[in-house]
Amino acid sequence: MLNNLRVLLVENHAILRQGLKRLLEDEEITIVGEAEDGRIGIDLADELEPDLIVMDISLPKLGGIEATRQIIKNHPDIKIVILTIHSEETYVYKALKAGAKGYLLKETAAEALIEAIEKVMQGNIFISPALPSDLLDNYNKMTKSG
Repeated sequence: MLNNLRVLLVENHAILRQGLKRLLEDEEITIVGEAEDGRIGIDLADELEPDLIVMDISLPKLGGIEATRQIIKNHPDIKIVILTIHSEETYVYKALKAGAKGYLLKETAAEALIEAIEKVMQGNIFISPALPSDLLDNYNKMTKSG
């Protein structure tokens, strides 16, 4: 299912980008580009139109949540999975509101990233198993109540 998937990596740490690239390429996922900050991520999303973006939150020049918001505004079909160290619920809510379809903590096992990508590409929302299980329900309740 994941082969021929075109992915853009937006992560400011080169060693982590290289590891993600190798991990995803082992799953026959094509890495179409890499960006070290949010602004370059937006430019590459416009230029390359990937199927999915793996995005960090803590990026120089423009943070991952704002970059996600801008990318989704211009390319609503691109799926974004946030990969971050931030486990606070407010970050999760902001990322989902910006249009991210997945939220994964960097402390999670590599298999969880593949699972997150699969779920998101199937049209589902994926939240890191390390986060509270009712987090998505709480988010849905908040958005319904305004």
